[in-house]
Amino acid sequence: FWGLSVPVCVFGFYGVFGRMPSFSNKADLRKLGGEALLFVNCARFAVPLRIGLALGTTGWIQENVVNKFGRNGEEGLSKL
Repeated sequence: FWGLSVPVCVFGFYGVFGRMPSFSNKADLRKLGGEALLFVNCARFAVPLRIGLALGTTGWIQENVVNKFGRNGEEGLSKL
């Protein structure tokens, strides 16, 4: 997660301001901190959505994947 977030923030900074951030400049560090806060909060917001998607598609997965390709005796294996 953090290995992805640092390059995203740096290249996002470059995309918005047209230059690479200077880590010795306090204003640039504040801007990067704001980007990191936004990135982390968006990732935290996505967790309940992912759980909801997983729970919402459970019936479809059971019906279309597990029952077709799961271990239902020889019947499930013969469909492969």
